[in-house]
Amino acid sequence: SGINAEYGQEKFSILSARLEERDAVIREKEEDLKCRVEQNTARIRARCKEEFRDREGKLLAKESQIEEEREEVQRVRTENEALRTQLNSLQKEHADCIDRMQWRGRGGLQGRQRTV
Repeated sequence: SGINAEYGQEKFSILSARLEERDAVIREKEEDLKCRVEQNTARIRARCKEEFRDREGKLLAKESQIEEEREEVQRVRTENEALRTQLNSLQKEHADCIDRMQWRGRGGLQGRQRTV
């Protein structure tokens, strides 16, 4: 019975030592995995931040371009309005000139004086 107890104790000690070794390996692997997860998470976050900054930069550039295009459109509209005003004025001058030429062709003041 004493031999069985010693054998059992020895077997228990061996199994206990193996269990501790395995626990140590598992803890080491868990620590390694935890470290790798943290590193991967940090890399992913950094990449996401970089992509966000890139996209934000592109968006801001597009917004700036759109604003410049709006300003250009407004400038062209203002220019067109000024040209339209000039055209209307020239058309009126032209019509007035034609009226004067026709009036002179009909005798102008002389024609009126004769009829008076």
